[in-house]
Amino acid sequence: MSAAFFFLRPIAGGPPAPGEGVRVDLSMAGFDPPRIEVQAGESVTLRLVNRDNRFHTDGGGWHQFAIDEMGIDVRVAPLQTQTVTLTPTRAGTVEFYCDICCGGRENPYMRGRLVVRG
Repeated sequence: MSAAFFFLRPIAGGPPAPGEGVRVDLSMAGFDPPRIEVQAGESVTLRLVNRDNRFHTDGGGWHQFAIDEMGIDVRVAPLQTQTVTLTPTRAGTVEFYCDICCGGRENPYMRGRLVVRG
């Protein structure tokens, strides 16, 4: 396996196929999965899939994937996919969030955790 990372998902499912990256669904229901685990020093690509359409009344269907500590702020248009590749350099846990709709980062469903193993 070329990817030396894995992620936990509350629903049954395995790690992504090599080269596919980790799929993260964004919707007004929040992030799926809400917790992603990666290895320090190794690159991981996240496929951010916005499942909401433009008729979503709060935010026009747009979503955000932001991690302040890593300087990441990706906005994903309705029914579109964006990718972001990151290489965490040290172990720890950081929060990712969407602050565009559904109560923003104050809504617990619009937040998640990136866990970096050392």
